[in-house]
Amino acid sequence: MTKRIPSARDRILTFLSDGAVPEIAPWVGTTVGSAVISGAKENVWQVAIGAAIVALGLTPLWLRSWALRQGQREDDMLDARERLVGEAAARVLSDAADFEAMPRAGRVGLVQERVDELLDEMGTSMFEGFPGVRIVLYDISADKTKLSATAIRGRNDAPRGFDASDVRGEIAIDRLSDVEDHFFCPDTSQLPEAWGTAGRPYATFISLPIRSSDEAYGMLTLDSPNIGDLTLRDAEMMETLASAFAFYRAAQARGKHKTVSIAPEKEEQND
Repeated sequence: MTKRIPSARDRILTFLSDGAVPEIAPWVGTTVGSAVISGAKENVWQVAIGAAIVALGLTPLWLRSWALRQGQREDDMLDARERLVGEAAARVLSDAADFEAMPRAGRVGLVQERVDELLDEMGTSMFEGFPGVRIVLYDISADKTKLSATAIRGRNDAPRGFDASDVRGEIAIDRLSDVEDHFFCPDTSQLPEAWGTAGRPYATFISLPIRSSDEAYGMLTLDSPNIGDLTLRDAEMMETLASAFAFYRAAQARGKHKTVSIAPEKEEQND
């Protein structure tokens, strides 16, 4: 998991919270600027210079106010996204009960509907206002050596698959058994060349394994060409959706294969 890169808002708030300059600038600016204006004696240029000094002195206050408003909007947006993730998780729990009472053949079709619905919601409601975000669902091959993209939502750039025969694919497939439940890269320029992200149409991404405790089903990725579109908080909340996809894939697998009882048959008793 890579370290989060501070946004412009974060850097502004850090600057305005550290050192003496942000503290004394408003006082110095208004004091000096007012003195210049007072001594202007109808000199238009001197009045303009005094007003500029006042404005410059008040700039830290304006910047801080802007940064705090931006931060509040971002927090509100992430809160709303988190609520949608919670609602999706509640539907998965409801589906779990329904699937158990459902015929095997019917379960397979309904599971795929649920997968498509969840992907649709991710591509619209959850990331509304972020047209650069792309969501890709990958399925792993039976021999666990390839990851193939089976669904895409959001930005319409064709994704590449992964093959364990090259370094890039080996890294991706190894990540399915990683101890971390997500990998967040805020800036792909930080990654080694072997990752194969150079020249790709995205600059930040999140990848999450789709797996149960003993089986890997695939991978979920989100990416964007715009650094800052995805956050560490997004990565953490997407873990819930990766678990939801794992549940659906497991239910799909159980539906496709007839369950065989390993219990010994009871012998008939003759009276």
